[in-house]
Amino acid sequence: MSRPITTLALALALLVAGAASAGAEFAPRDLTLRLTDFPPGYAVLVPTCSDQAPIADLAPGTGHACEMDFWHVWTASGTGSDPAMVISTVLVLPSAERAATALADPLDVASLALPEFEQPRIVSPAPAIGDEAVLLRGADGSAAVLWRSGPVLAGLLADAALIRHRTIDVQTTLNLATLQQARIAAPTALQPGDNEGGAVPLDDPGLDLPIWWLGRELPGRGALPELRFVGSIPGNLFGDVEDAGPILFYGRRHSRAQVTLALVRPRFMHRPAVRRDLRRMRHSRCYPLRRLTLRGGRATIFQRSPRCRKLDERKTPNALDDTTAVVTLPGVVAIVAADDCVSCHGPVSRYESIAGMRRIVRALRLREPRAVATP
Repeated sequence: MSRPITTLALALALLVAGAASAGAEFAPRDLTLRLTDFPPGYAVLVPTCSDQAPIADLAPGTGHACEMDFWHVWTASGTGSDPAMVISTVLVLPSAERAATALADPLDVASLALPEFEQPRIVSPAPAIGDEAVLLRGADGSAAVLWRSGPVLAGLLADAALIRHRTIDVQTTLNLATLQQARIAAPTALQPGDNEGGAVPLDDPGLDLPIWWLGRELPGRGALPELRFVGSIPGNLFGDVEDAGPILFYGRRHSRAQVTLALVRPRFMHRPAVRRDLRRMRHSRCYPLRRLTLRGGRATIFQRSPRCRKLDERKTPNALDDTTAVVTLPGVVAIVAADDCVSCHGPVSRYESIAGMRRIVRALRLREPRAVATP
């Protein structure tokens, strides 16, 4: 069954009731919310936190901070309308007195710790969370809670910025803050899979196109290294792009170079601009192409010739990367680009070749839909 935020907050709060206050050994990453605290459909922007979180500016050089950002990718049928984005942040200070001093000016804390918060104002009554708490409302309908618990200064923002003209429910915000306070009161070590949500966009029950991918990993072969599934984003993350499906990323640990797999509906390829650019590339001497016949589909691999790498792109304003494959499969078209990082080099760069693209194209397989629990 899906777990609404309300149930999660109350259940965990009861479990840790009476637990020792934050004072034991812990790391800031153990004190924020985790993806496992949310119902289906949420993902994390970055699965690890940074001590350079904005809240650290409240105590430069003297505190240890962490921020985790969660965004609502899709909503399962029958579930409520939860915040579009949730920011969970903490700052561990040297003492409880330092935390109390920092919270003395809540609006100043909000401006530094939660820069996304628009024109916050304090709302009464103050919630009973931690040692002292303040509830705030933003001009865009967002809601936030700032509080302290021992030496920990914490913040929780339920953001409506991605869904204009909608007001975040205060109780939902308080439930999330209560859940985070439970983690502060009784810290538990963050587990490797707690913020694993790279495949969340692929599980959207509203997707109406098949998902073709390389699996969780693509074994290496010869000079071509192993590739691991890094994560995915919705195709419309940065705007309402019609006919765009998810974008998948593959790479290796400690490497910025990636293989990008963008899925689109077949009709996307019939757009005049797309057809024009592909036609130019097919007839250009700068893009010799290779055609492959696949089981149930076909692929065209474009590779820009070395002598044309510095070609004036005014002739091909939307030219693809140096090595790109356009793969037509049942119900979907996959656009594969290797090493989508001009300053990156290393083993992943070997896929930026005809041999590398052939390996990827022939390894594509249909992903089985994952069942999503509903109430």
